[in-house]
Amino acid sequence: MHTIKIVKKIDGNFNPKVYSLLKIIPEKFLYFHEHCLRHPLGIYNKFINEFNEKSLSSIKQFNKTLKSFKQGEDFEKNLDLLLAIHQDFLFQMNEFFDNCYSIIKCFVPKNKYNKFERFDHQWLKKAEFPNLKKFDQEIKPFKKRFSISVNKIKHEQGRLRKVYIKGNNQIHLGYFIEGVDYNRVVCPHPEVHRDDPAFSFVYDYRFSLFAVYYIMQINDTINFRLS
Repeated sequence: MHTIKIVKKIDGNFNPKVYSLLKIIPEKFLYFHEHCLRHPLGIYNKFINEFNEKSLSSIKQFNKTLKSFKQGEDFEKNLDLLLAIHQDFLFQMNEFFDNCYSIIKCFVPKNKYNKFERFDHQWLKKAEFPNLKKFDQEIKPFKKRFSISVNKIKHEQGRLRKVYIKGNNQIHLGYFIEGVDYNRVVCPHPEVHRDDPAFSFVYDYRFSLFAVYYIMQINDTINFRLS
């Protein structure tokens, strides 16, 4: 179990630790202009703003859906809207990992591998960036949670489907990724739901927030070798 503790009086803000590094690092250590990328702080700020927007939008609709259930008005309609909004949130979280690699790439001169690669992760691999494997292992459980769902939706006609349990005027909301099994039966995608669990909206909110803070301690995970 990992614990992340940020105290505003000590850290100055509630941002992940990498924020403080990106704010003060001299540009002589950066190569974002060579790669036609934003300044790494700009990449960070853009993601955080979009993360806040997408997550808050989903949370607000989640609360609205719960309220509509208790009031007995437009519950199914609100739940369908929640699925659509939450899908955007999942896509945003999947992009988070690409942003991490883009930030790292800003620390590597282009002459380390002077060829085009579509994905920054592949470019860093070809450029033999130190500790890339270690970083990949650090983010693997977080990336796996979001990437597999998004890939099934984007490339294999997967869809978010609602699931809920209700009783005694209470309800628990969740969803699953619909796909086709090996017998060509439409069902929860067998490669996403290997152990037959559905996904919880509330768990997604907590897990994603922890993922952002944990992974954005990049300066603790990777030695940038600033020199």
